[in-house]
This record gives sequence, structure tokens and C-alpha cells, in this order.
Amino acid sequence: MWFWIAGMAAFLIVFLLTKGVASRRGAFPKVRTERLTGSGAVLILGLALAACTGSGQGADPSGTISSATAPSLSPAESSTGLPWPAAPTSALLPERATTMLAEMQRWVDKEFMPGATAAVVSPDGVWTAAVGVDGQGARLQSASGMSLGQVTQTFVASQALLLAEQGKLDLDAPASRYVPVPQLANGATTRQLLGHRAGIPDPGQEPYATVFTAPEAHWSTEQFLAPVPKATASPGEKFYEDTTNYVLAGLVVEKASGRSIATAIDADLWTPLGLERLAYQDEQALPEPIAAPGQDEGLPQGQTGRPYLPFRSIASAIAASHGAAGDAASVARWGYALYGGQVLTPDSVAQLTDFDQDVGPGYGLATIDFTQPYWFKWHIEGHGMRGSLVGYRSVLAVYPEHHLSVAILTPSAVDVLPYVRYIVNAGRLLE
Repeated sequence: MWFWIAGMAAFLIVFLLTKGVASRRGAFPKVRTERLTGSGAVLILGLALAACTGSGQGADPSGTISSATAPSLSPAESSTGLPWPAAPTSALLPERATTMLAEMQRWVDKEFMPGATAAVVSPDGVWTAAVGVDGQGARLQSASGMSLGQVTQTFVASQALLLAEQGKLDLDAPASRYVPVPQLANGATTRQLLGHRAGIPDPGQEPYATVFTAPEAHWSTEQFLAPVPKATASPGEKFYEDTTNYVLAGLVVEKASGRSIATAIDADLWTPLGLERLAYQDEQALPEPIAAPGQDEGLPQGQTGRPYLPFRSIASAIAASHGAAGDAASVARWGYALYGGQVLTPDSVAQLTDFDQDVGPGYGLATIDFTQPYWFKWHIEGHGMRGSLVGYRSVLAVYPEHHLSVAILTPSAVDVLPYVRYIVNAGRLLE
């Protein structure tokens, strides 16, 4: 009950603030960035995943917010009918593509955001487009690469589940079996790491300040973990979105697979799907075209996103949590393949989308239930992940009943989650 009340209170505050700012500016208000409260949170400058963490706010391009809700799908319901048919290669009908591109252009013309790329994979065809400019004023291309933020976690969680399918990783055994470090001394499991329920202690922001003052430096995992205290809190009792969960999960994946996580993900996930426009930074770098990061709090001057997005220190420090980069088409294709059962077994997909948990705000394993009351004001009848890293925002949204995957990326600090339904509606993708 307390969580429902907190969510509704947050909703009312966002609604009133959005209406007030919109009326004063006469235009869609820019989304305010907030610092997360987890370990290494200063690195993210993103939006947390739940009302109980005091963020997760977004703005609606129509100037209104609906309180409509939809029933959440159970894991069994969301994983039935898998696998989906192979993703089509044909293009969407021109009339649909035209209306979706016009909708995206409206975002730029109304100064909602400086630019964006988007992609759709649906039974009726595929589509991708770009509008506007990046952080340096260069015109975006549909293949422009950007930081994917927390979308990275879908790759790490999938690799862990794949290792579990192969009998190489026990998700419910203490993660310290694989990585004996003090931060796992409380017996947290890999599953709890993937679900942000591991009880990881928070060292505060100060130890990570040089990430922004020395942006060209490489950070090792050991450097990132050094300030994190020994875990003493009982795991599984509290949801707390924390970068350290996935930094540790990345180490577990490496130990269980016997390979670097970049090599494992590339070989096991990306290459079989033909996803060539994805990179795990800073072990890998995404080739051109690249979208330079947009204006954002904490962005060091002169950053172009080359060779690492948004810059090397932050990409390497939190690689397993936020380090991936890619383009919109690759993200949309990944979402279709992952939640469509073409990467993992139906049982593993059900674990990703297991939202019926006592602890957590509609969050499974690297997957948000967008039909939960707090999120459904954006009218996304499915699940996925939103991403945030300095200078970039992203969203992957999958509508399981329609076999539809949508990705939107922007080189700016504007939350793109509210824009998914406008792409969907403009293309009549649910008809």
C-alpha cells in the first residue's frame, strides 16, 4: 500500500509541475536530470526506476498525463507463444513510415529535443529514421551510435541466463562462489545482483569524482569496486538500483564463461543475431557514424563520443551496467529477439519478466514492467528498459502481444520514454 501511495503522490507532483512549466514556457518542458542514489550514482545522472527512489519522472509531449493503468502480464503469460517468427526484413508500408517520420520531426520542430533516432521491428516490417542534430550540431543518421545506458544490463542478464541454461552458472548460489570479494560477503546471489536486490553498500559520490575530471582515463573494475564497503546487509529484502550490482554481475559472467564479458556477449548474443552496430566499451569501440553527446549536467567539455561514448572513464568504470553503445536499429532488433524467445528459452524469458516479486517496483531481471501503475501513464503495453548516461537517453519497449519492438535514442538529456507511444500511434503499429 505504501508503495502505491508513494507512486500516486509522485504522479500528482509530476503532473502539476509539468502543467505549470508548460504554461510558462509555452513549449514542452525539458526533462530534469537527477543523480541516482546507488553506489557510483554520480556516474549516471539518470532517472531511477521507481517512485520509492524519488525519481523516474518524465514529460508527456502532448502536455497531458493519463493515470490509466493496464493489468500486468504474469511471467507465464508473457512467455507463451515463444519463439516469435523470425524478424522480417521488409520495410513498413511507406504511408506508415511517413507518418512516423513526421511525428519525430515534430519533436525537433517544437524544440522538445535537438534530435533523435528511432527503430521499429514488427510483423508488418522494419523501419528506422533520424531527425535533428547531435551535441555538436552534426545531422543525425539512422545508424548514428549512442550510449545505451542501462539497456546494457539486458545483455549482461541475458548472458548470465544463457550460462545458467548451459549449466555453467547457478543463479541462486552465492555469487561469491564465483567472485570471492568483500562486496559479496553477505551471500547475495547472482539473481539478486541482476534484480538489484543484493544489499550492496553505498560508498557515496566522492570516490568517483575523477571520472569527470580525467575523462580519457581507463577505469578497471577493481578501481571501481575499491571504495565499496564489505556487504553486511541481508540480500533480497530491498530493491535498490545500484550500478555496483551489474559491475559485480559482469565479473560473475566472466568467471563462469571463462571469457571477457565483451567477448562472451559478442560471440553468444550479438554475432548470432547479426548485430554488428553494438559495442561493449571500452574493450570495444563503435565505428562511425557516432552521435556526440548532448548538453547534460556533468558532461566534461570537448567530449565528442570518440572513440568511446560518452567518454572513456565513465564507459569503462561502469561497463557492465552502462557501457554498451549502439544504434536504434540494433536495439530494436535485440528487443525483438530477446523477448521473442530467439536468444533464450521460454523459461529464461519468463525469469527476465518475472515482475511478481515482493521487493521491487515492477522490475524483473534487467527488465521494467511498463504496465505497472507508475509507468503506464506512458501507455506502453509491455516491458523493456530505459537508459541514461551523461549526454544520452534511450528506451527499448517491447509489446509482447503484438510482437513489436521499439527503440528511441537521443543525444540529449531528454527522457524519451514518453515518446514511444507517439511513434506507435503515428505508425498505427497496434492495429
